[in-house]
Amino acid sequence: MRIEPRKRFPYRFEDMIQIPEPFRYEAGYSLSIYGDAGWGRMVKEDKYERGHFRSELVAASKDLITDYWSPEPFPEIVVSVPSLRRPYLVSRFAEALAKEIGLSYIPDCVVKKKETHEQKAMKNSSMQFENVLSAFDVSLDLGGKRVLLVDDLVDSRWTFTVIAYLLKKKNAGAVYPFALSASWEGGYDDDES
Repeated sequence: MRIEPRKRFPYRFEDMIQIPEPFRYEAGYSLSIYGDAGWGRMVKEDKYERGHFRSELVAASKDLITDYWSPEPFPEIVVSVPSLRRPYLVSRFAEALAKEIGLSYIPDCVVKKKETHEQKAMKNSSMQFENVLSAFDVSLDLGGKRVLLVDDLVDSRWTFTVIAYLLKKKNAGAVYPFALSASWEGGYDDDES
């Protein structure tokens, strides 16, 4: 599933309604639909039953990224979306994926400052944005490096939107989001907030 960038904030933020193009992420991908047969079922099992993502998901993700998607120009580093509930789940997967692709994994580049609710529990786009807005920080200057931003699930896209915005403010080059699964019902309209 393709992950399109959001183009608008849900309300005026930092005196802007439109997200400036230089602060948006590039279109990205998810490996599966959450819970669907195949990869989506494995993601669900691994997240809630096994506590780690199996090597088959790493290999399939590498194949999707390098053979099917092949972003151009290609990412230079890998960072992950942190979690306080499951601090090693995504980071260990992202580190294994980076090694498989031949990129450097930068641990603790993105820092989670406070616990948030699951995005699917939020009732609307404004609440989803607010839920993640003050939850993250980027700890270092990226020096123009292109970033593969990895998470386990994508739903509202606000987590990717906010973290990409913060990465860009810390001099990241292109930011490419990748998730193991998408948990939304159907695709997104490019102009949707």
